[in-house]
Amino acid sequence: MVIVGQARTGTTLLFDLLAQDRAHRAPLTWEVEVPLPPPRTQTYYSDPRIDEAEALISVTDTVIPGFRAIHQLGGRLAQECGRILGSAFTSTIFANQYRVPSYLRWWLHDAVRDGHVAAAYTWHRRFLEVLQSEHPGERWLLKWPSHVWTLPQLMGEYPDALLVQTHRDVATLVASNTSMVAALRRLYSDDVDRDEVGPEFAELLLEGSERTVDVRLDGTVPAGQVVDVPFAELMADPLATVQTIYDRFGFELPDPARARMAGFLRDNPRAASGHSYTFADTGLDLADVRARTARYAKYFDVAPELG
Repeated sequence: MVIVGQARTGTTLLFDLLAQDRAHRAPLTWEVEVPLPPPRTQTYYSDPRIDEAEALISVTDTVIPGFRAIHQLGGRLAQECGRILGSAFTSTIFANQYRVPSYLRWWLHDAVRDGHVAAAYTWHRRFLEVLQSEHPGERWLLKWPSHVWTLPQLMGEYPDALLVQTHRDVATLVASNTSMVAALRRLYSDDVDRDEVGPEFAELLLEGSERTVDVRLDGTVPAGQVVDVPFAELMADPLATVQTIYDRFGFELPDPARARMAGFLRDNPRAASGHSYTFADTGLDLADVRARTARYAKYFDVAPELG
């Protein structure tokens, strides 16, 4: 099962919730950061690499205070595929962290055309095979917002994948991602230009929206292998959304798993006002963004959030 959808659409919350079901084998941050030797079932929850990952993540709190209010981090939390694909040097994590616009253009266009992205997904599969070699699970649970740009390559490597795509007003995503990326880049640079970040990532988000419609229309993503999740519904009742996903894919949600999900929601509340942003900070024209995402909004019935 692979959670896809643009960043800032609730994918992390959904990922962490679904990871509470022990039928799901989600790659955790500590094992993705240091995958060798392969994690073992006997020491999966006590491996010393867990504390090492937590110590590394704590640096973020020092350099970017409050960043965890924008994006949840933790050595024991499920980790995104971007870190795995990054070890193949083909991932948007580099463009998120650093000012490398030429790399972002290469990844978005040339890397797809030249086969680099397809090769990265082959590496991705091998990486997972290493992780599961001594700690297997019933099914993998994966997540990465940037899968929306490379769904043909994802489905090419995993043709039986079941996708969960989250949806939200793209104009809101542009504003939220501009704020998040600007904050993240401050971990690596004292010179971050938000006026540059806005247009750079707007192009990425707008292109991604178009591609998600294309793969539905041309059958790359079969209708029976995907469920669409509106952001507002997910945030209003996360457990009801989880049940909808299970029902759609014919999975049983055991009571212990549901209880762990409820406990996770209780113990990890999302800050209601931890991340403030406005569309005006992007330096873009709202009407233009609306026009360029009209097809996406109509196809997936996505309501506007910004006036």
